[in-house]
Amino acid sequence: MKDAGYIRCPHCGKDEDAMVHPTAVRINRGGEITLVDSNGTHMQAGTTTHRGVSIENLFVCEQGHQFVMQMVFHKGSVYVEYKDVPDELTKIRETIWRD
Repeated sequence: MKDAGYIRCPHCGKDEDAMVHPTAVRINRGGEITLVDSNGTHMQAGTTTHRGVSIENLFVCEQGHQFVMQMVFHKGSVYVEYKDVPDELTKIRETIWRD
């Protein structure tokens, strides 16, 4: 198994300023959506976006760029994609609570 690396901002590239902070996690399981952000855990109904579970990790970098690392699970495979934050989640910029 390979060692994991650091997640860096895809907009900043490999700069030291590319360090990121998690702002939210959104899980969509067949339209049952769970969102965890700095305000707590929220449940809501939505639409199914993929055949399997979708996990979106939202980040903001130290330069203010936002992005999503999405993992989609289907038939034993995990697909990872980096994409822009959906419009409805762009207001979430506060880092998830940490000790």
